[in-house]
Amino acid sequence: MMKLIKGDSKRKFDSVYNFVVEFGGIDYSVEKAEMHSAVAKDAISAFKNSSSKESLLRFADFVNERES
Repeated sequence: MMKLIKGDSKRKFDSVYNFVVEFGGIDYSVEKAEMHSAVAKDAISAFKNSSSKESLLRFADFVNERES
């Protein structure tokens, strides 16, 4: 895909971006990120409470909530 974007990068990027949006790629990616985050948080919950555990849980939330 990167080869497709190189060259006339703005026009090609717009084309690829529009394709991804049209076929639901953004929504799919967000859904998968939320699912993997939930799985990770569930696995982390088995550990005793600590600042490290809290950091990992907050990071999982951050990944899903951040603006790109």
